[in-house]
Amino acid sequence: MDVTGLINQTEQQLKKQLAISICISSLVSGVIGYSLGQYNTETTVDTQIAATEQSSQEQPAVKDNPFTVSPQPDSQTLAIDDEAANQQNAPGNSSEVVKTRPEQAIIDLFAKLESLADHPTPFAEGLQQQLEAKLLQEIQQNPAALKWAIAKFRSNLNEVPGQMLGVLLGTIQDPEVEELSLELTGSTVKSEKVAGLELMSRLGIFQEKQRDKILNVINSETDPEVLGAAIFAMQKHPTSPDDSQLIMDSFQSLSQHPNPELRRRSLIAIADWASSTNQLQPVVTALSDSSVDVRAGAAFALARSRFVNESATSALISTLQDNEEDWAVRELAWQALAEIPMSKEQYQTFKEFDDQRAVMFEAKDYSPGANTDVMAP
Repeated sequence: MDVTGLINQTEQQLKKQLAISICISSLVSGVIGYSLGQYNTETTVDTQIAATEQSSQEQPAVKDNPFTVSPQPDSQTLAIDDEAANQQNAPGNSSEVVKTRPEQAIIDLFAKLESLADHPTPFAEGLQQQLEAKLLQEIQQNPAALKWAIAKFRSNLNEVPGQMLGVLLGTIQDPEVEELSLELTGSTVKSEKVAGLELMSRLGIFQEKQRDKILNVINSETDPEVLGAAIFAMQKHPTSPDDSQLIMDSFQSLSQHPNPELRRRSLIAIADWASSTNQLQPVVTALSDSSVDVRAGAAFALARSRFVNESATSALISTLQDNEEDWAVRELAWQALAEIPMSKEQYQTFKEFDDQRAVMFEAKDYSPGANTDVMAP
């Protein structure tokens, strides 16, 4: 072999060795890089977990201030089942006794709501609305909270806690709440009967069983408070002609009751339920009632009615012209006339009172309807 061939052979061997060295080096670098990446990833995850645990341990407790809205516990926390609570509270368990039963968070929330009601402040109304919204949400979503609210309501019907819960329960159309309203309405205890009627009215569920309960109260009761609650509970809703006539007969009977407040409420109910001008006649007649509250109620009822005939219009004009009549009654008659057709002479009377009212309205001490509350509760 000549010198040139030897040199070429040597170069080829060197190139092969260099290529092998480069491949081995790349493979080793890749293995080392992968190992380092795995190590760094595991270290980062472990560090994050440790940091999370430390943060949860170091988080300061929220002070139980009745005027501070504490963070809302989630539904899972509030819905811990009794079995888990009993196991942790069982004798011999070395862990700390669990203070939060399934309904304890609700009890604490309601206690704060009561504190705000007992200690009104300029900013209490906003906080109270927030707490009521939270409490309502839990009652709607948590069966244990609903059962607690019903029990609390029943045991405090005449107290502020019961009244507060009655308002909240009245917004929940749940079968348990509906059954509660029917049960209380059928009670022989006055406070329970009134509470049941008020709850039924708030729920706004009017089926045959509700109508029968209310009509039974109207036709059998003598207590004015119970009767007043029954009238208000029988709100206008679609019924058969026969049922509508039964309801109207009951209201017309109460429009002659000795109690002025019952007469006033029944007149407003008659105007709401009337399906003809003839059924409205007791309301027109009541514009001459001896009680100013009843007369005001009659004028207010006519302003709400869809059926006002010439007889009603003439009676309202006479009320408007009566300078001896209470101003609140005359103003309600004016409001009723503003919604119905009038003759030229009737409109002239209406316009004269309207001008007089405008002058009085500019007076600093004028307060329309200040002496008479015509709205049903």
